[in-house]
Amino acid sequence: MLQRESLNIALKSLVFINVARFVIVGLAILATEAQSQVSDSTGATDAIGSSSIEIVIESKVLNLSGERRDTIDITVNSHNLSIAAFDFTFAYDSRAVEIVEAIPGEFLRQCDWEYFQVRHDPICEGPCPEGLLKIVALSEFRRWGRENVCYQPDSGSSIVRIIVQSAGDYSELEKTFDLRFFWIDCGDNSVSSLTGEELWVSLSVTDLDTVFISETDSHDFPNYSGATSGCWNPSKPNAPRRVVNYHNGRFKVTRELIESATLDSASADTDDTDDTGDSTGANE
Repeated sequence: MLQRESLNIALKSLVFINVARFVIVGLAILATEAQSQVSDSTGATDAIGSSSIEIVIESKVLNLSGERRDTIDITVNSHNLSIAAFDFTFAYDSRAVEIVEAIPGEFLRQCDWEYFQVRHDPICEGPCPEGLLKIVALSEFRRWGRENVCYQPDSGSSIVRIIVQSAGDYSELEKTFDLRFFWIDCGDNSVSSLTGEELWVSLSVTDLDTVFISETDSHDFPNYSGATSGCWNPSKPNAPRRVVNYHNGRFKVTRELIESATLDSASADTDDTDDTGDSTGANE
């Protein structure tokens, strides 16, 4: 027992050192124990048939005037599939916004997922964007002693919440910026089934204006298009499957909000009822 506990501690340390690589080790542990001990409380299985998963970056108007912060939700529609882990990488314009923090979304908090790791600016070689963010989450390292874990999110459930603030003078930048899924290597933007026996990767990638950009057969890494066909041998057992539809987000910071920053700051000391800092934003 002591040896097994030591192994688990060692695995966790390795994940912190190299998140993308060692999340696969965590999934292997999950798969070994899931086969004999645990099933989803809802009775769901991992048989996907023609089903797919939608992962959506929320699009909205952000209020980043002055030093205000706003939030961006990453939501999921799993179509009744059970998920047990994910590995996401995001690209953004770091001249326009600063990602202050990324936290578990409502689904992960309610379902008591055990591991959530955020890494800013992961190693990227080649034509890489100015800003990169990697997030890895795992429902459980161990299966015993935890009763509230769940794996099947409601449609539109938030799984990640990203907190942003202004990184510069928007008057010198475009009024919009994108937050997009990005692939540095084969492990990026993948989702694990409940048993860990299946790894689900990109089926499609869509920008906000409904332009499909998946061209994975002709692209190398890094890219915005998805997992390439060279990542696995489809003839081998348990090869990853194209199941996940990724939807990028686009955000607007209006000139009116930027120009009101000075006024908001000046009135902050005299009017505590100012409601211009509503962080919910407005849907485009």
